[in-house]
Amino acid sequence: MSAKPRYDAVAITLHWVIALGIIFELALGWSMATLSFPLATKFTLYQLHKSVGVTVLLAVVLRLLWRATHKPP
Repeated sequence: MSAKPRYDAVAITLHWVIALGIIFELALGWSMATLSFPLATKFTLYQLHKSVGVTVLLAVVLRLLWRATHKPP
């Protein structure tokens, strides 16, 4: 049996969801720390930051589970 020529669509999608989520988190964290926002806006941004972080964490867990059950190309 020959190896697959590339990763499947699920692995690629999870990879990019994680990558874009981390980039978004970095940009959001930087803007919260350096820019001046009203308190209500800052609270909303912190809540968004936490929600996206949990989503990235879940995507990482899914990616690890997927990788454990599927052979790489």
